[in-house]
Amino acid sequence: MTVTVVIPCYNEERYLGGCLTALSRQTLKPDQIIVVDNRSRDRSRHIAARYAVRIITETRQGMIFARNTGFNACRTTIIARCDADSRPPTDWVANICRFFETTASDAGSGPIGFYDLPNRSIFPSVIYQRLATLYQRYPPLIGPNMFLRRSIWEKVKDTVCTREEHVHEDIDLAIHIHQAGGKIGFTRDVINYASARRMKRRPLSFFGEYPVRLIKTWRHHSV
Repeated sequence: MTVTVVIPCYNEERYLGGCLTALSRQTLKPDQIIVVDNRSRDRSRHIAARYAVRIITETRQGMIFARNTGFNACRTTIIARCDADSRPPTDWVANICRFFETTASDAGSGPIGFYDLPNRSIFPSVIYQRLATLYQRYPPLIGPNMFLRRSIWEKVKDTVCTREEHVHEDIDLAIHIHQAGGKIGFTRDVINYASARRMKRRPLSFFGEYPVRLIKTWRHHSV
């Protein structure tokens, strides 16, 4: 089993180094790390060049375009995705491989904790996962901590939505995988940690915009 980690990146000079350092300390090293530079205007690309990573440029602005370009560049059996502000635990890649070795899933996610909040709790993401699963009848994917077989990506890559004003990219991807007959799992054994910067800086926008776009994603797909 081989693994590529894909990191979409736009102006992440404050966080990217920490993410890549955490990935360099994995007990099971990924076969490749791809940083997708989405027209950054800061030093993100320069920072990425300090590490043993492949840097790809995506000139079309947006998380979905950057994600798709990174996924399309993968040649490993497993694709893992995290955000540039993530701090994956040292067993993150190993636990992703164990998930696919012990389940028949085509894709999966695990909880997210926030390393810059006092208790680093994964509880909010677990509750979100349970509520979303209850509504759509299968687990969602969670962007900063998702992993999938490249074979299922090949089935859905030409059908996923690209207009971010209409969909959450991770929920949209899960819907397309489900519609293609893929099986999605959720495991608490694969935990990742990210920054709570968006919640802290713009709480009204975060807690307002996110649920609204979630509903728009479901309505867009008639879920």
